[in-house]
Amino acid sequence: MVSFALLLMLAAQADWPDAGDWAIDRFEERCVTSLDFEGAGATELYVTLELDGSSTVLINNANWTTVDDQRYPDVEVVLDDQAYTGGGARGYISEGYRRGLTMRMPATFVDDFAAARSFKVFNGEQLVDSLSLDGSAGAASGLRRCITSVRRAHDAAERERQRLAHIPENPFAEVTPPEPTTSEDGVQWARRPQVTADDFPAHARERDVTGSATLSCEARANGSSTNCRVLSENPSGVGFGRAALAVVGRARLAPQYVDRLPPDSRFTVTVPFELGRP
Repeated sequence: MVSFALLLMLAAQADWPDAGDWAIDRFEERCVTSLDFEGAGATELYVTLELDGSSTVLINNANWTTVDDQRYPDVEVVLDDQAYTGGGARGYISEGYRRGLTMRMPATFVDDFAAARSFKVFNGEQLVDSLSLDGSAGAASGLRRCITSVRRAHDAAERERQRLAHIPENPFAEVTPPEPTTSEDGVQWARRPQVTADDFPAHARERDVTGSATLSCEARANGSSTNCRVLSENPSGVGFGRAALAVVGRARLAPQYVDRLPPDSRFTVTVPFELGRP
């Protein structure tokens, strides 16, 4: 299993202004603030802010012997008097081969981190570390500005993806046309007439009426239909004929079917309207 800590270390990183003593780094999926502490083992503390608003705490110390990816269910983080279990801590190994703990935190964590004065880690009743959070308000503010920038970049990338979504990866690749389908009328379709919820006449839907309409149309060379007229409606007077005209207007005949039709000939198609099928 690839740990979250390793993914964080391998992710692309961009410069971001620090907040006093707290460093802030901008990644493609998150922002991270960190601070190195003096004392035995020189503890390093990292707090992330994710795109979904949640956070992850990573803390390591040169003297610790935690095991990578091992669960530590009794570990909790306490900000002043607010305790977080984070669903259980896991061991990790830092980029500098220092051992530590990582814990997932809820969306409220950064607010508590900003307001807190102390950060303590317990393993059961045993105090593991006690750190001062001087300057954490500025660090949290910097995290929020940073993640806003990340979200804007994601939104811009998504808009660009959608703008280009209709362009194939290789516009010159040979495209195999789909196999035509044949309706009960014997008509072959490249794109069959498909009734949608918007096509179903409101008058018929309100009364739970199903039925059909049969049309007679001419075929154009490009597979579209023209000069369609309603031959019959069953039942009549509820709008199935007019709706069928719109449905068939969106459909496309198979090229081979159009090629076989005699000049100026017409074809007949029946469009069913069944509740639950649109």
